[in-house]
This record gives sequence, structure tokens and C-alpha cells, in this order.
Amino acid sequence: MLSVLNLSLLQAWSNNIAVCTSFNGVTWFLSALLFCTFVTPLFLGLLRKSAKRAAVFLVVTAGIRYGLEFIQNVLQCDYWNFQYHFSPFIRALEFFMGMCTAGIFLYIRKKYAAKLNLAVYSLLEILTIAVTVFLCVKKQGVWLRGQFVIMFCAVCFVFAFDSGIFSGLLSLRWIQFLGKLQLEIYMIHGEILYYCSAHFIKLAIPNVWIRTALCVIIIFACAWIYNQFMKKKAEKVMEKLFKPIDSFVAGT
Repeated sequence: MLSVLNLSLLQAWSNNIAVCTSFNGVTWFLSALLFCTFVTPLFLGLLRKSAKRAAVFLVVTAGIRYGLEFIQNVLQCDYWNFQYHFSPFIRALEFFMGMCTAGIFLYIRKKYAAKLNLAVYSLLEILTIAVTVFLCVKKQGVWLRGQFVIMFCAVCFVFAFDSGIFSGLLSLRWIQFLGKLQLEIYMIHGEILYYCSAHFIKLAIPNVWIRTALCVIIIFACAWIYNQFMKKKAEKVMEKLFKPIDSFVAGT
């Protein structure tokens, strides 16, 4: 049964953490992402390229996201029982908040971005980083997850302008290279850490920094090898597998 859930990317719908993280634990992300992909047309229809609608839906959706978690975890009501880290429904709400933030950003950039200069953008980025780090440290274990989601919507909004000093640093070639490997790194890091940790114990490598460095090197090497030599071949195989389904959907 676990195999079926994982192959169909339905494991994140379970309230059992062991099911959500079975096999390669991080694939719960793909399960949630698949649902977000399915509901994207609905979300786009709700926004209708309107900044005002985006602002209203952002406030409403943030309130729903926070309220669900507050009622379940603070008030201890058992009307529902979401796994807030894994649930595709919860992640879809957060995904929609991101879409709303993007809609507001596009409007603000078009109307006001040209009026600001490098110094202003850089100051905004510095303040954003400082406040974010402070709140992450200070409010860890105090804030609900939904509050952090709202905070990171603001972070994405500020850095989306890509006009400050820190944005420039993120545009460096080696940072962009890491960005191209981010999904591969995320998808394989858990299993590599698990197996490497077991073998490092057998090999009696006591220094934690050496173990960490070796793990990072192996993760990046495997991610790069997959990206360079296997990714396109895997995509072609998936296209062939799903071509009959695409044809059937197109025909209906």
C-alpha cells in the first residue's frame, strides 16, 4: 500500500507521519506540489490579474491558514487534524498566498519601482534580512507555522524586485548554479545523509566537521551528475509514460 501511495504521489494526504515520509521522506513535497499544480488554474481564475483581488485574497487566505492552525493546535479543538508540514491542502493555501503576493508585487513594480534607487532597495533588503533572522530566532517555538508563512511572503516580496545589493549577490554565477541544482539537492539529501551517517560510523570517522564536509560533497556531486547526465533522459522516459494519458485528456 505504501508503494502505491508513493508512486501515485498521494502519501502526503495521510495524517500518519510515517506514511508521509516513507521511502524517500522528502517526496511528500512532490505530493503536495502535484496538488498545487492541479489547483493553479482555479487560483489564477480567482485572481484575474487584479492586484486588488490579490490583496483581498492574501488577507483572507492568510487568515484561514492561521485560523486553522490556531483552532487545532492552540484551542485544541478536534474539528480537523491536519499535518501542517505535509498536508497538500495546507500547502495549497500557502501556495495561493505566494501567488497573491506575486500579483501585488507585479502591480507595485509597475507603478512605483522606478521611483526607488539602489540605496533604498538595499536598505529594504538589509532590514528584511535582519527582521527575518531576529524573528526566526526569537519566535521559534512561539509562533505558529502560519505566522512564519506570512513573514516569508513579505521576504519574497522584497527580494522579488531584484534591485538591491543582496539581490545582486544572489545573481552571481555560482549562486545561480546552485539554484539550478536545488531540486536535485533537496530530493536526494535525506537518503544520502542517512546512508553516509551509517557508513561513517562503521569507518570510525569521529570528527563532525569532516563528516559534514563529506556529506555536502557527495550530495552536490550526485545532484550535479543527475542534472548533467540523467535528468533529460529521465524526462524523456516520463514523457513517453504519460503520453497516452495526455492524449486521452486532450481527446476528452
